[in-house]
Amino acid sequence: MTRDDRLDNLVDPEFKLKTYGIVFIAFMLYFLMPFGAHAGGLILAPLVAIGAVGGILSIPSFRSLTVSQIPFWVWGLMGFLLWAFISSFWSPYTDPQIVKNPMKLLIGVPLYLLCLVGICRAFDVRRVLFSHLLMASSFMGAGLLMIDAISGYGLFYLFDPPKPGQNGFTWQGKARANLNQGIVVASLVMGPVAVIMIKWFRYGWVMAGALVLMTFLGALICGLSIALMAIILSLIFMFIGYIRPRFCLSILTMGGMASILFAPILGLLARHFSDEVKASLPGSFEHRIEMWSYVGGRVFERPIFGHGFDAARTFDDTFTFRDFGEWDIVTLHPHNAGLHIWLETGAIGAVLGALFVYFLGMSASNKFKDNPPQMAAISGFFTTALLVCNVSYGVWQEWLWAALILTSAIVILVPKHHVSKI
Repeated sequence: MTRDDRLDNLVDPEFKLKTYGIVFIAFMLYFLMPFGAHAGGLILAPLVAIGAVGGILSIPSFRSLTVSQIPFWVWGLMGFLLWAFISSFWSPYTDPQIVKNPMKLLIGVPLYLLCLVGICRAFDVRRVLFSHLLMASSFMGAGLLMIDAISGYGLFYLFDPPKPGQNGFTWQGKARANLNQGIVVASLVMGPVAVIMIKWFRYGWVMAGALVLMTFLGALICGLSIALMAIILSLIFMFIGYIRPRFCLSILTMGGMASILFAPILGLLARHFSDEVKASLPGSFEHRIEMWSYVGGRVFERPIFGHGFDAARTFDDTFTFRDFGEWDIVTLHPHNAGLHIWLETGAIGAVLGALFVYFLGMSASNKFKDNPPQMAAISGFFTTALLVCNVSYGVWQEWLWAALILTSAIVILVPKHHVSKI
């Protein structure tokens, strides 16, 4: 019996009175997920934290919880987050919030994991309900994103119009950021839900194709190149994951570890891009190259312990960015998980982060090795997550952690064989 199986056994099948509450919490999470993602994703973190109630109800007694029942990947994750929290003590950043960002993450992620336990319990007792809910909500979410993209942020302005005196350009930037985050979450969900569709219906591949097309078109209209690349690569790795399950997940796991451990090399390579080459790239990519080159140099200033949690927020160096004038080289974070980890937590954080990815990959491989459809779903999800984390968002953002945990749970619903002949 694996550690993950022991964790599953913490769910008490006799808790009949609590089942409805657990199912309701999970249902509301996935019903609200497309709306929360479209609203900028920030609502996902508190939703998933509240969902931890379902996990607490699922565990009959914490007194029965033993160390051996907790999977290695959980220990790896908590070790990484604890070191990130410790690094805040030498960070130059002064957080004005009462509950500081490192404390939010250290408290929030365990709550998200408790929510995951509750979701697994809900999926176990209402598999059909949640399979259909996720298929319907994914279509709805992709449809809303397309409408907002085609209408020029019409939905955003409908529910959150600019206030008198507010800068319209700034408001449009907020609308664009919200829509982009919604598309990223839709891209994460797309792979697992597409496999569910294919396995549930005789012509499920038509539904899956429609979902992929809607998500792709939303990203294309918005010019979100990272989502376009993620969708294409996730489909490729889903196919490989189906025919060569363990090989595919091993490659993705090693890729995830390498993206953390060897991230400083990316910073060194970014220095060798000529001005002509950078000028030929889209503006967002030129900014990233400038940022990665700069951050790579800062990594070597404190390579072992790092500059401390959120230190990137204090960097105020600028560069001349095309016709926009002077821009900050680093905007809140380096837009690369590996460089972000090295910059703020050093080599120690990088090793701990890579160990977490290793334990997580091996756990998934052992758990789903006899179910090619589930391996295809998790390969697609892992591919998208890997790209998003290494090109777009900060490694400490709570909403992204919440979205990743909510999406990873969907893999559990993927059936091994076709369910319906409809």
